Amino acid sequence: IKYYVSGDELRREIAEYYFPSDSEILVPIDAEDDFGNPAQKNIISDNAAASHIESIIYYGNNPIYIDLTLKKAQTIHSTRTTVYGRNL
Repeated sequence: IKYYVSGDELRREIAEYYFPSDSEILVPIDAEDDFGNPAQKNIISDNAAASHIESIIYYGNNPIYIDLTLKKAQTIHSTRTTVYGRNL
């Protein structure tokens, strides 16, 4: 799962990776075959998760801090949240 900003939207992409020789077996994002070729990407979904994003900044390790600024017309809202990962 990958989150990214496109325009003023926060988007959520779900993808899987495989080698063309056996597309039924999924591999890690950074996998290479015996010849150094990268895995192929199949995007399962790519949807808007939020809109009116002015900026989003992630920092820290555990916890992860997120600074978010939203803007709609002349109204600006900024917030900060903290995320504690269980499997980091």
